[in-house]
Amino acid sequence: MQNNDTIIVPASASDAVVESQIVQSHKTNKLQLCSFCFLFITSLAFILYYISTAALNFCAYVIYFNSFQFYGFAYLSTLLILLPILSVQLYKFLKHRKIPTVKFQFFQLALIIVFIVDAILFQEQFKNVSYGPLTILNGNQTHVHWYTSKKSNTILRTNEIVTNITHFSRFHNVFVNSSKFEYQIEGHGFNSSSVQNFKMNDQVKMFSVMTDIHSNNRYLSQAPTYADFMILGGDYSNGGRGHEFAKSFKGAPNIPYLMAVGNHDVLGNSKDLVLRHENFYQKVHNVGIYVLFVLKDGLISGQYVNKTRADAAIKFLEQRIEKNHDEHVFIVAHNPVYSTGNYGSSKYFTTIMEKFLDEHPRNNIRAIFTGHDHLFAAFKRNHQYIFVSGGGGGDITNMRSILQGKRAWETKTLKGPLQILNDNCLGYEHHLDSELMMTRTDVTFEPHKIKYSVVNADSQKVVHVYEQEF
Repeated sequence: MQNNDTIIVPASASDAVVESQIVQSHKTNKLQLCSFCFLFITSLAFILYYISTAALNFCAYVIYFNSFQFYGFAYLSTLLILLPILSVQLYKFLKHRKIPTVKFQFFQLALIIVFIVDAILFQEQFKNVSYGPLTILNGNQTHVHWYTSKKSNTILRTNEIVTNITHFSRFHNVFVNSSKFEYQIEGHGFNSSSVQNFKMNDQVKMFSVMTDIHSNNRYLSQAPTYADFMILGGDYSNGGRGHEFAKSFKGAPNIPYLMAVGNHDVLGNSKDLVLRHENFYQKVHNVGIYVLFVLKDGLISGQYVNKTRADAAIKFLEQRIEKNHDEHVFIVAHNPVYSTGNYGSSKYFTTIMEKFLDEHPRNNIRAIFTGHDHLFAAFKRNHQYIFVSGGGGGDITNMRSILQGKRAWETKTLKGPLQILNDNCLGYEHHLDSELMMTRTDVTFEPHKIKYSVVNADSQKVVHVYEQEF
């Protein structure tokens, strides 16, 4: 009778070791798979976070700042290092079921730690930012504006024994019906014992113009404190956000301001900074200033002028300029009428502005101040000056247009009328000077004469003077 019992052979010690190694290897592979999944998902989250804010942050912290920003390193590292790593890892895992080695995963973990530290440092630099108070001309009122890093209720007390409590916000705006008063601000980031003084002079002797600060306060902080007021022609920020405005206005002189809006400002909270209509008029004693808004919405490459808004701006001028009998009239628009810079001007806006000037030769229009192109340029058409004062902080660009055909110059200084290479290059027979430098323009009133002094914002030396008799 055959015995069907199974014969069990005792396992050797070596077999037990092999089985133990197999179990250990399985656990190791499982742990590696879990760590791979964790690192992959974490890295992917960082990529999505950085890319989701790239449109604004890349412009704000890499291109336009004069100094290197740590956040720019993290953004570029994410795209140039982490994204290729994840792509290769995903390909190998899906096609070959291959998991990265332990050493490589440690390297990836180190990168993630660097990005976490960078994100923390990035947030820290905006933790306690604030700016103001700025005193802004707004019709017959004085607009007192300030910004706090945290949302809060703040109080402005004036010597008129009026208490103004602003709404719960980071942007705070109070209007005072006076051109001379003392005031105190109580609230987050402000010392309630600090007394500020505001006083408009009885006549305009001198005002200053600067545009395109782009979150660089160096040049505005050096502006003359003796100016009766200062015109700021837009682009205080790169993405229209509060902490960017804070960088622009830190240390700004305690003088009255007149604020226009630039194409970068419309991306964010500029409406909480410039509380005016798209086109508005401001009278300061015997000076009338028309501020125009002709821009498209958003940060759009190419031509920035919206034709509907440009038409509305000219209509606004035509309706108001005959009613306001100002001794001196100035027009402010962020977009240039003429420019030798990289962006150039808009043919449509230039054409309708020239037509308006020709139809109103006796309305005391002295000059037009524009920005957008980051350089200084001066033109004189008939008896009016047209300036580009776009170098208040943003990176200086070159004297070459990518929009209107390559021109016949590549230089740091241009003088005299320029060659017109195509139909879109308008106004260059009126060209006086162009300089690749940071500038501001000081406008001084003398008997029967206005003097326009162009100041190198780095050296504080006058580089051009233009005189206009009337």
